[in-house]
Amino acid sequence: MSRLKGVLANFLLGRTYSFAALLFVVLMIANLATLPQFVSPANIAGTLAVAAPFVLAAIASTPSILSGGGGIDISIGPLLGFGNVLFISVLLPHGLGGPVPVITIVLVLSAVVGAVNGFLVVVVRLQPIVATLGSYLVLSGLALELMPQPAGQAPSWIIRFNGSFNHVPGALILVAIPVALWLAIQRTAYYRALIAVGGAERSAFSAGVNHVPGALILVA
Repeated sequence: MSRLKGVLANFLLGRTYSFAALLFVVLMIANLATLPQFVSPANIAGTLAVAAPFVLAAIASTPSILSGGGGIDISIGPLLGFGNVLFISVLLPHGLGGPVPVITIVLVLSAVVGAVNGFLVVVVRLQPIVATLGSYLVLSGLALELMPQPAGQAPSWIIRFNGSFNHVPGALILVAIPVALWLAIQRTAYYRALIAVGGAERSAFSAGVNHVPGALILVA
């Protein structure tokens, strides 16, 4: 028994993703026990489509949490919702419903919101949860102003991701893109500095990482 505990402890502590992987397996077993058709071939694409927004939100939340010092961004959920509302209620009626303009505009919007949050944390010196709570309320209010009630119809290229592309679920492709980008970031000096700051901010600063609380600035 003690040997099993040692193996389990090494598994959980040896990799940063070990606990999440174990929790995923446990929840998957529980879902299969209560709803066997959960992963049936006919339902797998739809199931992944439902889960994809939550996975994307979790990936977007990761850097601020890794930075330590209470770093958190609670405006990501409302940003996803506002982006969706903006797409349906503004971009589509003005003929900007194609993938290129939509992706470009939404990425710029996300960058602007992130920059505002960063300014509030780094320059104004608000706590991250306070700064992003303000963004949360503003984005939620704008979404309600543009679309008080659910309405509209997504274009065909969006609906297509609810199905499969040559037997590959569209939602899996959507999730694979940011995962691939995150794996690429893990090979950069930025990621190593981010982990260093989150693990021990004072030690990272002493080692030469130029940063301020709530932000990470790398100097070449």
